[in-house]
Amino acid sequence: MLAGQRAANIQLEQIAVRATTLQQTCFRSPRLRDMRFEDCDLANADWERIDALRIKWRDCRLIGFSAAESHWQDVQWRNCHLTLARFRFADFRSVWFDQCDLTEADFHGATLANVRFSRCNLTNVDCSHVKLAGIDLRTCAIDGIKAGPQELAGATVTFVQAAYLAGRFGLVVKEPGEE
Repeated sequence: MLAGQRAANIQLEQIAVRATTLQQTCFRSPRLRDMRFEDCDLANADWERIDALRIKWRDCRLIGFSAAESHWQDVQWRNCHLTLARFRFADFRSVWFDQCDLTEADFHGATLANVRFSRCNLTNVDCSHVKLAGIDLRTCAIDGIKAGPQELAGATVTFVQAAYLAGRFGLVVKEPGEE
């Protein structure tokens, strides 16, 4: 068990981590390459400034996970519980979140390039100062998303989501002839 461990500048490559508890670990500037995490528990772990390349996360519990100012490239998150995760000012390149619960996650100031969210819960997610242009949110729950018109410009949403967002931005939507 590695729970509560602390380390700086570790480098991990070509490792499969399965059913491992990494709760409350504190890793500063870890470098991860060609790894897979499956059914792991990283609740309240603080992995600041991660440099992650070709990582797969599956069925992991990352409640309160903190990875501020990190770089993520070619990363897949599938069926992960990321409630309250903190990705402030992180850089995401070619990243896919599939069936993930990101309720109240913090992406403030993050860069999203070629990022996909499929069937994710983005309730109350903080996307302030994040350009969501090119991001397809149609299969996601976006209630309470913290993003304004500038952040959402160019994002793809359903008609129902558009009506919801219009209401949040103070628009009154009516058909011709409606009182």
